Amino acid sequence: ENILPEEIRDDKFIVANPFDLAQIYAISKFRSCVGHDYSGRNENGELETQRSMKHYLNGIDSVVGHSDKVKAYAPFDGKIAHIEEDFVSFEGKQRGRQIWLSGESAGDWVLVFFHVDLLEPITKDTEVKAGQHIGYGNLDNAPNFDITLKKSGFFGPFTIESPFLHMSPEVVEQYTNKGLKIEDFVFSKSVRDSDPCSCTGEYCAFPSTTPESNPENWVMIN
Repeated sequence: ENILPEEIRDDKFIVANPFDLAQIYAISKFRSCVGHDYSGRNENGELETQRSMKHYLNGIDSVVGHSDKVKAYAPFDGKIAHIEEDFVSFEGKQRGRQIWLSGESAGDWVLVFFHVDLLEPITKDTEVKAGQHIGYGNLDNAPNFDITLKKSGFFGPFTIESPFLHMSPEVVEQYTNKGLKIEDFVFSKSVRDSDPCSCTGEYCAFPSTTPESNPENWVMIN
């Protein structure tokens, strides 16, 4: 039901894991029915809708409820390209910031963190190195923070892709050491198209999105 190994991309620019895997309990799959509609164009230029084209990173018990525990890392050499307030109107609260990281090795892609507080004095245009601790996921009022890859085109919505498809062998090894395969983290477009996510409300929120209530949309880590 997931992607095939040959669909994993050749450009392996994510050379450091963007988070501390030991602090993560579960990761939602790319194109999951977790959270709310977050979709756009895929790498083939096809418009996708009504699915989550990002990964929610659920923290282990000891980091949930804290904004200074679960670490975020620069996945490649680059800089902080953009910062915006991560006020989520359907959550009704501010929780961290949205952080975009760009780098020469990543080409047009930017890695986006949602709900992250940067360390001082890191701010917009600060240069960072792969593996550098840059901030913390803000889990004050939710069990997770999120990541994705995106790039803007001249027309229409953002192109979005899973960071897991661009991880170097050294990063992938962190997962294989836990008995996990990278292809397990991504639903194929055809699978999601054949089993659409149902949602409700103005923001197309998906029901029953915890690992316990909806296990097929998650990969269990710890």
